[in-house]
Amino acid sequence: MKANTKIWFLTLLLLVSNLGAFSAPIQTLDSIQLKLKWKHQFQFAGYYAAIEKGYYKNNGLFVEIIEAEHDDEPISSVLNGEAQYGIASSDIILARNSGFPVVLLANIFQHSPHIFLSLKKDGNDNIHDLAGKTIMLENQTAELLAYLAMEQIPLDDLSFINHTFSPQSLINQEADAMSAYSTDEPFLLIESGVEYNIFNPRASGIDFYGDNLFTTDDEIQNHPQRVKAFLEASLKGWDYALKNQDALINIILEHYSTRHSKAHLEYEAQQTNRLIMPNVIEIGYINKDRWRRIGEIYSELGMLPREFSMEGLIYERNPQPSNKKAYIIFGIIISFTIIISFIAIRFYSLSKKLKDESENRKQKEKLISGLEERYRNLAENAPFPIIISSSEDNKILYLNPRACEKFEITSHLALKKPSSMLYVEPEKRNQLISQLNKHGFVKNTEFKLKTAGGKEFWSLISSNFISFDGHPALFSAIMDITDSKELEDKLIIANQDKDQLFSIIAHDLRGPLGTLDSLLELLVNEDENIPQEEQQEILLRLKETSKNTFELLENLLMWSLSQKNDISFHPKENSISEIIQSNLLLFTEVSHQIRLPYQAELE
Repeated sequence: MKANTKIWFLTLLLLVSNLGAFSAPIQTLDSIQLKLKWKHQFQFAGYYAAIEKGYYKNNGLFVEIIEAEHDDEPISSVLNGEAQYGIASSDIILARNSGFPVVLLANIFQHSPHIFLSLKKDGNDNIHDLAGKTIMLENQTAELLAYLAMEQIPLDDLSFINHTFSPQSLINQEADAMSAYSTDEPFLLIESGVEYNIFNPRASGIDFYGDNLFTTDDEIQNHPQRVKAFLEASLKGWDYALKNQDALINIILEHYSTRHSKAHLEYEAQQTNRLIMPNVIEIGYINKDRWRRIGEIYSELGMLPREFSMEGLIYERNPQPSNKKAYIIFGIIISFTIIISFIAIRFYSLSKKLKDESENRKQKEKLISGLEERYRNLAENAPFPIIISSSEDNKILYLNPRACEKFEITSHLALKKPSSMLYVEPEKRNQLISQLNKHGFVKNTEFKLKTAGGKEFWSLISSNFISFDGHPALFSAIMDITDSKELEDKLIIANQDKDQLFSIIAHDLRGPLGTLDSLLELLVNEDENIPQEEQQEILLRLKETSKNTFELLENLLMWSLSQKNDISFHPKENSISEIIQSNLLLFTEVSHQIRLPYQAELE
């Protein structure tokens, strides 16, 4: 019995010592390769930092960073086994849907740095000015082709030539435009003192990711811990690099490349930080909905099938454990009670780490939510109507309270309805879109709109293209000018009345004044030959004509006062006969001159 006890005890000690050996850290480093998408520069600073600060080594990795040549494609290099990890553009979704087993690990740049550059000349500040021109285009720039297609610039009319990867070709006018990185080539043009244009795909709603870290299905299935360790160390390296930019610039110049000057690397670091946005979004953060929108854009342009797949594209950092694994762990716990405490400590540490990561993510999401709330408050409290509608299907996406009040409709009823229903002539909305596509914006343009109840009004509309909830949209600010238009119409009518009145006055004054002129001329020239009795008659006619003219002017004055509401109303009885007689006297002199007697009988 004692012998059996000793044997069991020695076996248990041996088992415990073996478990301790299994739990000890492995000292040898796992060697892997990372294929860059370009030459050594600040664009890859996070990976240099992970090497120099020992983040990879602490995670059991020895990482070799491989530069790219001019015609290299990292996806091909990784699939061919030259490296286990690589950096690609948003073209990775095209590769995945073509059957290549590539998997996205992290989005390093939240906004793609891909742009077009051209030299600034008279009247060439619009992307449409590139139509029919020569363009230097590098590999892995499908998003730039999508940008041209979105702007309806025929690709067949363009002449694409091989990229020299130097802005000097642009300066030498070997091409009209070139693809470039917003973090890199603009510095060389600034340094050369050359003025240039930047055409950014984001202006057309194409907001893709950039410098995406990826691997393969085989790497994830065969080395899951290595993938996790590499990703964790890489993101930690990027966090250090962005917080210590000067230190990383010195490391690049000392250990990697002197191809760029220190000033060039400082410019690149500043622009890189703007695209990664570390103070707003977690480094490497992947938004699945945004990737789906990228796929939809490629699909709309014929680069992906309509029913494209997202399956397997995005790496799951924390996959749910399977039941089989849980049963194995449960069996181990029952069989080896000595490991219970170790597992408990391990899970406690993991839980605390996940909780801390969750809290950090919540804080960052709260910050993003706060920024969104701030801009929404600006729109909600604007003193004029604001409408945001989809530039794809014309549907209303948002109305502020002033817009709901003006158009006599609730936001709930208006959403998803066509915005063209607000136009008296719905086709005018297409004219607005055409002006936006041509000029990039519309400012203070007159349109006739109508409320939900059919009430029409004139307005001034200012519009611009924006991205709303990840979709291209049309932002429109509206000002009601109906009162101004009505005042303008009243002024036109008033001027017409004035012109008619002056015509009547001129006609009515012409007769009496002509009579006065004739009688006075008769007295002056024929005074000696006119009998006294006839002179007396002429003077009486002069007096009567003068009196009638005075009464006409008096009536004109009274009419003027009535138009200004300055006349007091005092009704009294008048003799119709006297009024008619006074008006007939106006024609007496004319009748006398032309010797055409007339007679009026009043009853």
